[in-house]
Amino acid sequence: MTWCAQGSSETGLDECQTLEKMHGRMEARHLVVTEDIDWIREKDDWSGLRSIAMLETEREVIGGKTTTERRYFINSLAANAAQILTAVCGHWAIENSLHWCLDESYREDA
Repeated sequence: MTWCAQGSSETGLDECQTLEKMHGRMEARHLVVTEDIDWIREKDDWSGLRSIAMLETEREVIGGKTTTERRYFINSLAANAAQILTAVCGHWAIENSLHWCLDESYREDA
């Protein structure tokens, strides 16, 4: 299930939330992004910096413990929460499939 909302002009934020239930766990993601970066003193050190984003992930193993994690991203993309969340999750998919290949080929987890 995915929910995305365009931010109001007063806040300048764009948000997207997803909820997934699979592999014996439930994972909720909430990404907030803004192009309001004038307050960042070092912004000129990053060529093309356009927005900053915060992703909060809450993961619950069904019948077990819940963990919450926050990650922050600087990027050259416009403040489009759905696009950034898709890019972040796509990157994780690449890492996960690479890990599977390494484990199968080199018995990395053995």
